[in-house]
Amino acid sequence: MACSAYNLFHCHHKHESGVAMIRPFMDNDLPTIIEMVLQNRQMKPAQIEERVKSSTTWVFEGEVLLGCAALGKVSESQHGPEAWLWVYTAPNRRRQGIGEELWQKVKWHLEDLNVVRLYTTYRTDAGANRQLFTKHGFTPWYSVHTMRYTGPNFAKVGVKPVPYTDQMYEDYVRLTNDGFRWLRSQCDIEPIDTYPAGCNEAETRKQLIDDRSNIFLLYEDGKAVGYTLLGSDFIDTIVIAQAYKGRGLGRQLTQLSVNLLRQRGVDTVYLDVVDINVNARRLYDSLGFERIETVEFARATPADLS
Repeated sequence: MACSAYNLFHCHHKHESGVAMIRPFMDNDLPTIIEMVLQNRQMKPAQIEERVKSSTTWVFEGEVLLGCAALGKVSESQHGPEAWLWVYTAPNRRRQGIGEELWQKVKWHLEDLNVVRLYTTYRTDAGANRQLFTKHGFTPWYSVHTMRYTGPNFAKVGVKPVPYTDQMYEDYVRLTNDGFRWLRSQCDIEPIDTYPAGCNEAETRKQLIDDRSNIFLLYEDGKAVGYTLLGSDFIDTIVIAQAYKGRGLGRQLTQLSVNLLRQRGVDTVYLDVVDINVNARRLYDSLGFERIETVEFARATPADLS
């Protein structure tokens, strides 16, 4: 349902809730969007705000705001320009065609961007499904589980990692590339190395220094064997060098990470784990983390879209 030039910014539709309108996002829509999304998504208000405000965003408005769609800023990749799409409908108004109408609005706008690939995410558990996206040409890519820990602190953690310094840069890059190469390969994420040859070293060094209070590297006999990267209330990354796996270091780094976040006043600790990372999922299950959300990533090229 493409809109004519006359209706470029305000598209009116007859909907079962009455006359509905797709219009550009306005700042005063933000509280309603945040409240709507938090009904069944594990996101922080700041994340929702950043996603909406950094994108070209529309809202579907009936008697109240019922949904939104955001088309993320185009970024360059080795394939060419790519963009992110996010479509969200109020949980109690799904399967009424709102997502479909928002998608048609996005697709009309997308034609002017000349992107080579479009990505999206959507929840697949708790009764949610991928139907809207597969219907229009998106192919499921990989899934990520969000887990949380609310148990007690861990006692007798045997590892003692040290805070990051710039002298650890090469160790950090080597560990990251080594630790994620298999997973990125299995998920068809390009480039295979997180920090490929030719990446901007000066920019990467600055980012790591800026975040150094959250990065802790583990050494054995002078060799870096793993690290943990913390977020505000979550464990962002845990990496163990391939040659050192199977020794319980990942378990101990996870336990230590929980304890460090607890020292900062965090009660509930979160983390994300890719579905095919079976060993990590089993580890987190055994430590008492519970799965609370599953999100699938999907992608499409312009030729795929319908």
